[in-house]
Amino acid sequence: MPSPGGKAGDKITITLKASCDNYEDFTITLNVTLTEKDDQKPLTITGVGSVVYGQTLTLTTTGGSGTGTVTYRIDTDASTGGRPSIPKPAF
Repeated sequence: MPSPGGKAGDKITITLKASCDNYEDFTITLNVTLTEKDDQKPLTITGVGSVVYGQTLTLTTTGGSGTGTVTYRIDTDASTGGRPSIPKPAF
């Protein structure tokens, strides 16, 4: 199944045509050639195995290739006091 975003070497052409009463019509064409994704360094999330209600759970991260923020949340709809749901970080 092809990737929905295309593959390396694919070419994308976007043409924008604009017009209005005050200026001449114009057309802009943007040509983009897709490249390979950069490798991502592993992201590690660490913390203690468990905490008692009322205690603070501190998680730390190391690695990764981006400069984005890592967030997590406890899925209260599915939580039974077990492990929190940690979404995959986006970079």
